[in-house]
Amino acid sequence: LVGSEMCIRDSLRTLPSLARARALETLDVSANASLEALPDDACETRALRELIADGCVSLVSLPEALGEAQPALRTIRARRCALTRCPEGAALARALETLELGSNRLVFVPEVLGGAQQPSLRVVRVDDNLLTALPSGFERADALEVLDCSSNALRDVAPLVGCGSLVDLNVADNAIAELQLSPLEAWHHLKNVVEQACASRAAIALRAAEMRIASSDRRDAARAKMSSASSAFSRSRIQRRGARG
Repeated sequence: LVGSEMCIRDSLRTLPSLARARALETLDVSANASLEALPDDACETRALRELIADGCVSLVSLPEALGEAQPALRTIRARRCALTRCPEGAALARALETLELGSNRLVFVPEVLGGAQQPSLRVVRVDDNLLTALPSGFERADALEVLDCSSNALRDVAPLVGCGSLVDLNVADNAIAELQLSPLEAWHHLKNVVEQACASRAAIALRAAEMRIASSDRRDAARAKMSSASSAFSRSRIQRRGARG
């Protein structure tokens, strides 16, 4: 294989060896309903920038070392498959910007995903899976802007306290009872929290926390204004007394 792009749809059952695909930049195997796995030597395609495998409903795994030795890999996308785990190598892909593994059966993502070794990771979508916790690596995911972890079994989102660049967050339909105030204060760029028709209690709690902060800010401003007015009145009285004396 000498081309930079490989796209095969509909009829693929197995994928040929990619060991010689040194120039391959885009691998798209989407919508191959019978494809169950990718060859392990897909991890040897060092020029690979995009792996797309949406709609491969029989795909149960990705190569475990995917991304580990692929310095150009920017995108891993495999939505609506049958994956149960995110490969360990994906957490070591230094150039990774987008990871989309929604609508699978994920019970595992690497603990170091999104850590300091991945300074460009901006988008993570792992919605509609079976995850019970977010990876601790998110505590250092400084570039993360979009996170969709809706429709899982998460109990909290504590690792997100370090995600200061987070703009868009979807935590609906989880087992989260309440979002703590301290993460809210850290998410100073947060603009959008998705709330669905049956919004999670966490989203409601977040809105309530925002209202409490706004209300507190207004009270503080009113107190400061009253204090300033009181000080001005006191100075005026002192000046009048001085004038009479």
